[in-house]
Amino acid sequence: MKPFLSRLTLAVAIAASICPLPGRAAEKTPEETIRSFYHWYMSALVAHDSPFQTKRSEMNKFVTERFLKEIDQTSKEANGLGADPFIQAQDFDDAWKSNIVVSNLKTTGSTATAKVELKGKDLSRKLNVSLAREQGSWKLDQVTAID
Repeated sequence: MKPFLSRLTLAVAIAASICPLPGRAAEKTPEETIRSFYHWYMSALVAHDSPFQTKRSEMNKFVTERFLKEIDQTSKEANGLGADPFIQAQDFDDAWKSNIVVSNLKTTGSTATAKVELKGKDLSRKLNVSLAREQGSWKLDQVTAID
């Protein structure tokens, strides 16, 4: 009976270390955050939805409070945003939601940077994306175009 209990205890310990705890999502890496955000964001744009207006609580899951405040402030200025702050363009390709290439990912402490290419049939966009850890999660903190 003792070997059975030992094996059972070992099996439970292994299962507990492999399976995430209920109610607790596995933490995303910076790359997973970028891919998840752009898939979600581009899906909303393709559906003619405005994530800034209708999906603000979801936006908070992906974008730092600092960056959201910066976007809000810039949108109120005389010249406004001029371009979408996450794609750094006014136009987009519907295929971008499924063609997200992340490269040159560098993580240093609580910040990360990556090059992101959104590829489409007729239009592509290259971006530098910076992330910061906020409330235990990686979030987009700055996006600039690569010309």
